[in-house]
Amino acid sequence: MTGRARRPTTLAFRLSLRLAMVMGFALVIQTGLVAWEYGRDREELARAALTHDFEIIAAVLRTGAPGRPSLDLPADLDQRYRRHSAAYGVEIVDADGRVTGAVNPHLFPDDRFLAGPHLDMAWDVDTIDGRVRRILTRGIATPYGRVVVRIAFLDDPAYVWARVLLEEIADHVAGPLLPTTALVLAVALWVVRRGLAPVRT
Repeated sequence: MTGRARRPTTLAFRLSLRLAMVMGFALVIQTGLVAWEYGRDREELARAALTHDFEIIAAVLRTGAPGRPSLDLPADLDQRYRRHSAAYGVEIVDADGRVTGAVNPHLFPDDRFLAGPHLDMAWDVDTIDGRVRRILTRGIATPYGRVVVRIAFLDDPAYVWARVLLEEIADHVAGPLLPTTALVLAVALWVVRRGLAPVRT
């Protein structure tokens, strides 16, 4: 018993396939360029990683009930801070310089930190035993008054920067380029088939 004869591919199909491959290759190149552009500035990437944690913590603080500020981290963030206690830390400081909540406070300098009523943001970088310590300090308004959130990273063993980089790629490639690429490809395929209709006939 002989199998069914394979139907030969049409010219339109071959051209469409090659066009799709070219569009896919262009998308990969664009993704690589975005990854390189954001990944080459490690300090800016580190700042984005600390800001990532700050935004999560600030959202928790802004929705808290009036009273004494407390630090109730989301489960995934709390797990990372507990697991890497020598790398990630956070503390909440009120206007009088009192620490009202903290996780791994030993990662911060020993000298007393004064929040100040007008402090908006500060960025500090130093080195401890060959490891880079970065501290992001930002003031926010909460239901219990204005407080300052301080986040410390000693290096980044959990690769938060990689997650931030992937989010940047998703925002600047997957978001705007994928729909555009799909639309352009669909139009191009339609043009190819229409253009080859007389040849097919």
